[in-house]
Amino acid sequence: MGKHIDYDKRWYDLLDKAAGGDRGVIDSMTPQKADEAILVAFRHFLLECYADQILYEMGRALTHDDSEQALRMKVVSLHHWKPDDVEALDTEALIYALSGELSHFKLPSDAVEVVQPQMNRRPYLSGALSHHQPE
Repeated sequence: MGKHIDYDKRWYDLLDKAAGGDRGVIDSMTPQKADEAILVAFRHFLLECYADQILYEMGRALTHDDSEQALRMKVVSLHHWKPDDVEALDTEALIYALSGELSHFKLPSDAVEVVQPQMNRRPYLSGALSHHQPE
């Protein structure tokens, strides 16, 4: 897809954030809380990987640093919303607005390899990952 993407850094940064700053506490959480934290990180990871795909499709129209802008442009294009309204959307709202696209999005193999160890240890999360694996 062009520029090398550090999926490890992306995943672990998002996992840290979802766990309240330290992913190491996930193992001491209740199984339900751990699943929730990992699922939040996974949704954000999926969104960021989808932004990579949009940027790739747009070629040189946007830089790699414009991933959030690319997502907003996609929302405007899909839903015909006003750009000013889309600017106000936070990450969770972007995930919701792009849920149709994200439901069909397949992660790159390199990205799957990074999240697989954490996701496959939990049956509920394993199903979420398998839905987004390339065939």
